[in-house]
Amino acid sequence: MLNSPFFTQFLKMSNYITVIGILLLIGIVFFLRYLKTKKVSFSKRMTIALILGVLLGVGIELIGIVLEQLNMDSSIYNDYAKIEISTWYSLLGNGFLQLVQLLAVPV
Repeated sequence: MLNSPFFTQFLKMSNYITVIGILLLIGIVFFLRYLKTKKVSFSKRMTIALILGVLLGVGIELIGIVLEQLNMDSSIYNDYAKIEISTWYSLLGNGFLQLVQLLAVPV
């Protein structure tokens, strides 16, 4: 566990692509919280979150492909941004999965 990217590369933000990815994730989280205040049903929010998550993942990967095609900063994306974005996203993803596992034990 101590060799995981979270501990060895503790939440780096070394380029603008990582910052954009993190801001998009934060924007989606706040949008989902807004939907909760508007009393949108849980199943609709989960479906919207699933669709937004897929679009976000595909969009981030498309950024790398476009940068590679345009010969702009593709090495920054491939060498640094992919790892940093996955580290930040795994912080939320792994945390969510561990909370679900924690709730499943008493049930």
